[in-house]
Amino acid sequence: NINASGIVTAASLDISGDIDFDGHTELDNVRIAGVATFYQGGSEVVRINSGGLLTYNDISFFGASTHAYWDHSANQFKLNDNTKLSVGSGSDLQLYHDGSHSRIYNSTGNLSVRSAVFDVLNADGSERMLKATADAGCELFFNGDLKLSTRNTDTVFYDDIRIGDNHKVNVGTLDDMQLYHDGTFSYIAAPNNHQIHINASSGGTTENMAKFKPNGSVELYHDGSLKLSTGNNGINVSGSVSIVDG
Repeated sequence: NINASGIVTAASLDISGDIDFDGHTELDNVRIAGVATFYQGGSEVVRINSGGLLTYNDISFFGASTHAYWDHSANQFKLNDNTKLSVGSGSDLQLYHDGSHSRIYNSTGNLSVRSAVFDVLNADGSERMLKATADAGCELFFNGDLKLSTRNTDTVFYDDIRIGDNHKVNVGTLDDMQLYHDGTFSYIAAPNNHQIHINASSGGTTENMAKFKPNGSVELYHDGSLKLSTGNNGINVSGSVSIVDG
């Protein structure tokens, strides 16, 4: 046993057993072989063993202007506002909250998300905003109501589609048919010298109703049969013509 009061100076000290220091202890270089435990208020707060550093209480990490900490009682690792979780050698991916908004920034390459189902809900989880399912479709919502869904062969809209003046619905690989409104008139156009046909189906059979041919005739049909067509010299009528006075 060593009982000392005051300063003890030793070139080297090899102690087998426990050491109990009361008061301030200043050690310049300590090498501990085995397990080291640290207590506060009679409770173990830190242990160092072959498995690494184990902590049993809160830990704070202080930066120049903000900090992060492990909240032991809440089982949460917390980052204060504007404390960033940076990933990558060049901090290429950053996640943080700026006090008003949560932000995910990616400065290099793609930001890829992998999931069998990607489901985006509002803050309290009461409304769905977007849902994408692998090997299935994507769905878009407004105020919790489904508005658009993609399927294998088509896209389904569950509400009106509104397009502003002079914005066109283009159909065909080369925009062969266009529908639009120029602010004054509504147009159905075939800009690539294509005909416009209006057909209808009845009993599983498709019938012509009207045909509009560039640099050619306009044809009108009844029950699938041509009844009137325009030509260079006027009109051609198949069948009788009835004129109703008034």
